[in-house]
Amino acid sequence: MYLDWIGLVINLLGVWLNGNRNILCWPVWIIGGFVWTFHWIPLDQSAAIVMTFCYMGFNIWGWRKWSKENG
Repeated sequence: MYLDWIGLVINLLGVWLNGNRNILCWPVWIIGGFVWTFHWIPLDQSAAIVMTFCYMGFNIWGWRKWSKENG
């Protein structure tokens, strides 16, 4: 499977969007996190799965904060 590469491309797109101050970076990063989670699950990489869920949680928090500040 190429989920690791798909996750990489999606997350790089999120970085590019963030660099251009585009609020879409947050949902893109969340989608990238889900892709990476599905990459790690069959490999039984518990630490990577937990880390990815933490990143997704931080992305949700950042998205909400950015939405409130830039209304």
